[in-house]
Amino acid sequence: MLHLPRAIEDPRVKFWYIPRTGGFLAAPVADHEGDVQLVLSCDLLGLDRAFTSDELALVGELATKLSETLFNIELNYAILNEKSVGELTAAAEEHATTLATAVEAAGAEVEADPLAVLNATESTCKALLAPLTAEAHLKYLKTRKACDPAVLLVLKAVMYLFAPEARAMLADASWSSVKAEIDSGSLPWEEIFSSIAGMDVMASQEPEAWDGAQALISPELKEEPEPAIDPEAVKASSLVTSMLLDWFKAAKALFTTKFEKEKAEAAAAAEAAAAAEAEAAAAAAAAAEGEAAAE
Repeated sequence: MLHLPRAIEDPRVKFWYIPRTGGFLAAPVADHEGDVQLVLSCDLLGLDRAFTSDELALVGELATKLSETLFNIELNYAILNEKSVGELTAAAEEHATTLATAVEAAGAEVEADPLAVLNATESTCKALLAPLTAEAHLKYLKTRKACDPAVLLVLKAVMYLFAPEARAMLADASWSSVKAEIDSGSLPWEEIFSSIAGMDVMASQEPEAWDGAQALISPELKEEPEPAIDPEAVKASSLVTSMLLDWFKAAKALFTTKFEKEKAEAAAAAEAAAAAEAEAAAAAAAAAEGEAAAE
């Protein structure tokens, strides 16, 4: 601990307003590896006295208890994360088999509907995420001071789809600012899995939203390109984020194919309508000419 019995006389101490006499105390709160996590500061400024030995011992004891409490909190987060990763790993293995079966079944219908395989892939990825909750599967990630850049891009891209009012800030948002927005309720963190479960990609009509999310998840699309996201690196850093990435890629592919098909069908319908209208006009003109000739 750093104890300055007369802080006013120490050149390391800066008073922002009126200097006052008295003691100052700073006690480091370390983690289980000895790294300082925070500093507990106390002062007797204005009382014109130093800390007593009993007070020093009390603050030292408090710093130790804080250290133990922080360790227990972090240990509980680690246990929660270990359990989550174990559950997700087992679910992912089962999911891979389910996905292969679904894609194979859909492949038999691909000539009738080119969207069948993409729809099957998106649906099975969605089914894997549906039972998850932020409390059980994202809490550990949210408590981290730092976040892997690739993981952050994936999280921002997925939330971009469901938070229209926050899209402008997400582009350049840091992990700390994202967490602040989550705490304020501006970003759909708690509802992220239920939002995915409730999304009907085939009914979506927001190409700007999907393209904006894709631009976040693919930094190489920016004017100043960054390295592309490595799915394996994302998986190694955060398994749940890797699953979100798999769903997003499947959903984006499905939406793009569906949207292009709808555009092509709309263009064909407009062309057919124009041709029918031209044909009707020509027939009307011919009939008018025939009437005129008969007269």
